[in-house]
Amino acid sequence: MLKNYFKTAWRNIQKQRIISVINIGGLSVALTATMLISIWVYNELSFDDYHTDANRIFLMKNIWNVDKTNTWIAENSFFPLGEEIKKSIPEAEEITRMEKLRPGAYTIAVNDRIFKADSAIHVDNNWFKVFNYSFIEGGAELFYSNPQTVIITRSKAEKLFGKTAATGRQIQLNDKLFTVAGVVNDNPVNSSFQFDVITRFHDLDVISQDWLYLSYKTFIKLRPGANKIVTENKIDKLIKSKSQAQGSITSSLVPLKDMRFENDFKVSAFSHTDKNSIVAFVVLAVLLLTTASINYVNLAIARISSRIKEMSIRKITGATKRQLFFQLIAESFVTACLSLLLSIILLSLSFPILNYFSGLQFSFNSIYPGSIFMLLGTFVAVLFLTGLYPALLLSSFNPANIFKDGNGLMTRGVRFRKILVTAQFGLAIFMISATCVIYRQLNFIQQQHVTYDRSQVFTVQVPPYAFPFDKPGAEEQQESALETLKNELLTFQSVKAVSRTNITSLVNENFSISNGIDWDGKPDKFNPQYISYAVDADFNNIMHLQLSEGRWFDKNINNDKLNTVLNETAVKQFGIKEPVVGKRFKKGVIIGVVKDFYHKSLHTKIAPLVISPGGTNSENFIIQTEPGKVKEALTAVEKLWKKFFPGTYFEYSFADEEFATLYKKDTNILNFVLLSSVITILMCCSGLLGIIIFITEQKRKEIGIRKVIGATIGNILMLITKDFLKLIVISVVIAFPVTWWAAVKWLEHFAYHIRITWWLFIFSGALAIIAALITIGWQSIRAAMANPVKALRME
Repeated sequence: MLKNYFKTAWRNIQKQRIISVINIGGLSVALTATMLISIWVYNELSFDDYHTDANRIFLMKNIWNVDKTNTWIAENSFFPLGEEIKKSIPEAEEITRMEKLRPGAYTIAVNDRIFKADSAIHVDNNWFKVFNYSFIEGGAELFYSNPQTVIITRSKAEKLFGKTAATGRQIQLNDKLFTVAGVVNDNPVNSSFQFDVITRFHDLDVISQDWLYLSYKTFIKLRPGANKIVTENKIDKLIKSKSQAQGSITSSLVPLKDMRFENDFKVSAFSHTDKNSIVAFVVLAVLLLTTASINYVNLAIARISSRIKEMSIRKITGATKRQLFFQLIAESFVTACLSLLLSIILLSLSFPILNYFSGLQFSFNSIYPGSIFMLLGTFVAVLFLTGLYPALLLSSFNPANIFKDGNGLMTRGVRFRKILVTAQFGLAIFMISATCVIYRQLNFIQQQHVTYDRSQVFTVQVPPYAFPFDKPGAEEQQESALETLKNELLTFQSVKAVSRTNITSLVNENFSISNGIDWDGKPDKFNPQYISYAVDADFNNIMHLQLSEGRWFDKNINNDKLNTVLNETAVKQFGIKEPVVGKRFKKGVIIGVVKDFYHKSLHTKIAPLVISPGGTNSENFIIQTEPGKVKEALTAVEKLWKKFFPGTYFEYSFADEEFATLYKKDTNILNFVLLSSVITILMCCSGLLGIIIFITEQKRKEIGIRKVIGATIGNILMLITKDFLKLIVISVVIAFPVTWWAAVKWLEHFAYHIRITWWLFIFSGALAIIAALITIGWQSIRAAMANPVKALRME
């Protein structure tokens, strides 16, 4: 009997080829998307849990209330805090500290070959006692015993030494020799610690050993059974008794497993994500799977009229309700199995897409053991969604209905089908609207940075060890060398303009400070946060900032070395009253106010900006190339760089690449939602096409009679399409408020964003209606233009 079920199911699948392709294709695409999303979601939820005792490891988080108007949320702590906690708080089993170096801080030299340390950190002696690393070569013992040692990852070792052993070999980091103490496996995808070079703290590396500045990440491993809240209270008391910083600092312990979801740090050494994004993608996966299942159910209900005679004859000849039920379940099972096999093939081919959207490196090996059970669970869910209702519907009717028209079974099926079609197109309209909102917001972001051509502006940084600081006249020597370098850059025909500055990025400079400024009328104990630009007079030749009052720096005016230019936000937040220009600021005066411009992500508000002449602080160069001469300029600059700084890695970054990186997550969301929208619309249209095929088959005789008595093609089209158009209009009305609410919530993540306009919803609804009309119209026109004589000869 079981064999007969599957044999009959296979025959029915082959008989209805178009419907089978729609069902199997839709389910396989939905299963593939669900699995890809589940792999990403599991990876996000399992971040850093591979460390032994990860549930006992915490990051120190500090909320620094500098004054009534300034609050910093930092993942940094005081450097001496770790030792004090170890001494005075018994709940702490182990303490370790780290500092992440800026990209390019280390240049690696091996046998006259120069490399860049992509991501390097300084750590103390306890790092490998708290965190798990799998050593391929060497170990932590030599690293602990000798400060001039380094730990590198497998991929970095292969890049430096090929397939030969790396332990014991020497590399040059900047101007110092280090011995490789060990090689560790590359960090897993679900690790926050994506660092490929690890060195020990040296005396010179520690910026501050007092209690004035939050400068280093501190991790605490608590003893088994230790109370987190009690420990936090003790640390708070310890900080209050020791802190010399202005204002008050409140500390808390962030569990290592939750560090991935901490998005409120002002500056972070780790990558973070939003829990709401995970929820959104889970919902999206469920909706895609539900859409594909709706297609199956819709088509199954649409086929009821063609299956009713078959099922009636089976009942009349002795088939039980149970036998009919399992026959129909067998058809769903075969369809689901074929979809599952196809989805596994698609899954193996789809990892590049997942890697592109996530920025991580997944492979087929990334499928965790639990995902097999998830896949099977999804398979069972699909089987339940697609098979249960049609099977119950068809197996429970009275065979006498074969002689009736408009029976209750058909009425129930049609009603349920209408609900499903409405829900399906409502989802499609939501996805289209979401795509439009995200696209418009990203387009709005692009338009906010139009004062210069980002593709022709790049920055280069002077190596941090290029100039000695401990020799007499070092500052004058450095200033002379940097000016000489700038003048030589300006001699290249491919270079249009050059400026010296302290900033590392034109589009994402967000490092704030809160001291070092004073002006006439400044309230006591008022130390607002601001961003400091140290620039030369040529900076505005590249940036083209607009002045709302006053003037820019003039290299021919000697006093401008002490003067300041503010942005409009600084004037407002500092509370500087009119007249602003001419008011004393630090050792000089305010000579100008520039209109606010975006110097960091639009996710955050424009900060107060204090622009001053840089001098020796301006060690970075911003270079604007002549149009069409980018490659020529890069070649010339690199050659000059190696002349001034031999043995260093030449690193540069274009403003457009930085801009793309800054909004990469938002762009990936747009691409993913766009892809999901296309898939959803195709599944909706394919399901609608299947239903229309069956409806036109059912109405073939009616259409023939109507044509014989004079109905036009337009009349026939209206007959077939009017009910579906009503459903789509209803779905539009339902989808609009949901889409508006979701769009408002998403845009709240941006400090500056578009306004949601009514035409966006009209466009989305119109696009869905057009897609439906194309789908319906193609099959309807075929039915309307068919020879009515053939239709009347049927049966």
